Amino acid sequence: MTQPTDAAQPGLVSPPYPPLYTPFKFVTLRLAATLRDSRLSSNAVTVTWALLLVTAAVELAFGRTVLTFALVLVAILLDCLDGDLARCRRQPSRSGTLLEQIAHWIGNMSLTTAAGAVILLADPRPRNICWYRRLWWSSRFTSRSFAKFTPMRRISMGTRACAGRFGRL
Repeated sequence: MTQPTDAAQPGLVSPPYPPLYTPFKFVTLRLAATLRDSRLSSNAVTVTWALLLVTAAVELAFGRTVLTFALVLVAILLDCLDGDLARCRRQPSRSGTLLEQIAHWIGNMSLTTAAGAVILLADPRPRNICWYRRLWWSSRFTSRSFAKFTPMRRISMGTRACAGRFGRL
């Protein structure tokens, strides 16, 4: 008989995560175990990656695509880290969940707006205006899905995730 897997155990990434999150989760589970005893709050990490996404949107609007890509990758890494750090410390909260949803909304809206601005400024023909409208409607749909805040479910705590400095990695 197989044992149920715990998403908080290092090396085990549960199916709700997108496949591209796997390498990020691999790193952040270890990083959370290292930062467990630090004074860095998981909400501060959330605010940091939200500001990084807004900065990436500004850089995208100015045409600095390589820097934008790097900022988005660091923001994804920090996005994975904030929840892992809270679970590692056994301090997940509703306010942290709500803050993360707001940060996702701000990041998505700023990147969508910057992408639309790049499209319109590069070539303001009617075809591109239609593309901008599609981006706007898709971001509007995303914002409505974030508006439906559901209460936080009971979070399973992996005891081996933070067993030691790198407990059972």
